[in-house]
Amino acid sequence: VLGCYWMTSSVDGQKGEGMYFASPNEAITACDLGVISYRAKINVLGTTNQKYATFAGKPFETTVGRLLFNAILPADFPYMNEEVTSKKMVAIVDILIATYGIEKVAPILDRIKSFGYKYATKSGTTWGIDNVVVPKEKKDIIAKYRAMEAEVKEQFEDGLLSEEERFQSVISIWNKAKAEIEKLLPTTIAKHSSVYDMITSGARGTIGNVTQMAGMKGLIQNTTGRTIDFPILPSYKEGL
Repeated sequence: VLGCYWMTSSVDGQKGEGMYFASPNEAITACDLGVISYRAKINVLGTTNQKYATFAGKPFETTVGRLLFNAILPADFPYMNEEVTSKKMVAIVDILIATYGIEKVAPILDRIKSFGYKYATKSGTTWGIDNVVVPKEKKDIIAKYRAMEAEVKEQFEDGLLSEEERFQSVISIWNKAKAEIEKLLPTTIAKHSSVYDMITSGARGTIGNVTQMAGMKGLIQNTTGRTIDFPILPSYKEGL
């Protein structure tokens, strides 16, 4: 999935952006010669092939990566001019099965698999702890929710809350704290970086994983399955 997503995503400012080509093959040749990059936004005039029928003989904006991805699909399969994430891949496979029958889909899936593996190695996707960044706002968020927890404990000590009410309130407070930090994390991830591509494509990991790595570990459960009302505030990167 990662290779397919990387090839079908378009990136602003790539080499060759805005160029026009008279045919898909001309654009692919230009890419082979280093004139344009795989993910540059270009304009291409489709052929008379049924695949390009939706464009009615007019130039359309796409990328060489998308042209190459569509080349491995059946000749009469409508042109897929969008990013192919894991969810989109499932939808494509469903359409292929419904259109061509399950017996004919296996070779197509083999081509998609080989395509994805090939271009995943060209994507330069890497992973390192410096790829995730602890939000600078985290300190203030934690301080705010610590004050809220202190208020709940004070109400409990004054007899205004039962033990269960105190417990549920504290759990709710720290779940909200973690959710607020999680909302900040996408802003710390550079668009089209390795982490962004892995998460957005659905190939590996979620924003929840990044939250534990660079946000906060949060609440955990004891051996009986009951949540402990004492959160782990540091992230993996900060050291638990």
